[in-house]
Amino acid sequence: MEIMKILKSINSLILFAGAILTLLLLLIPVDAYAHILSLDETINSGVVLHINPDDDPVSGKETEILFDIQNSQLNTDSYVYSLTIDDHENNTHRASVYYIEKQLVASKFIFPATGKYELRLIASPSYVSGINSKPSEFIFELDIRRSIYDDNRLNPASLLVATLVIILSGFLAYLIFKPWIQLKINSKN
Repeated sequence: MEIMKILKSINSLILFAGAILTLLLLLIPVDAYAHILSLDETINSGVVLHINPDDDPVSGKETEILFDIQNSQLNTDSYVYSLTIDDHENNTHRASVYYIEKQLVASKFIFPATGKYELRLIASPSYVSGINSKPSEFIFELDIRRSIYDDNRLNPASLLVATLVIILSGFLAYLIFKPWIQLKINSKN
C-alpha cells in the first residue's frame, strides 16, 4: 500500500507542475506590436505605424516600416517626409523614406540592437505645394526584444505542448503502474 501512496504523490506532483507551467504560459508577454497610432493634435491628424515582419521587428534584420497617413491633406504630393530613429543610447539614425501611395510612406531600417527606440516621422509642407504651415510630427515608441543573434525566447505553443506532455505522462504512468502495484500488493498478502 505504501507504493500506491508514493505513486499517487508523484502523480499529484506532476499534475501540480503541469498546472504551474500552464499558469506561466499565460504570463508570457506577446511581443507583437499590432498597429500604433500617433496623433498631431495641432492639425487633428494621425499616422498609423505598421511594421513588417509581423509587427515584431528583429534587431540585425531589415525591417520595413510603413506609415499609413490618416489625413488626405497630408498626402505625399503636398508634403515631404523625413524619419529619424533615436535608440536607447541617444544615438540618432536617419532613415530614408519612399512613397508607395499618396497616403502611404515607407522606410527600411536595420535596428542595430535590442532595446527601446523612438521613431519620429516629420511631415513638412513642400515648397511646390504653397502650403504655409508648421511641420507635423508623429512620434512612435518601439521596444525591440528579438535579435538575430539571440532569438531564444520561449515559444508559447512549445511550452503548452510540453505542459500537456508532462500532464499526460503522469496520468499514463499512473494508469500503467497501478495494476502492477496492485498485483505486487495482493501477492504479498
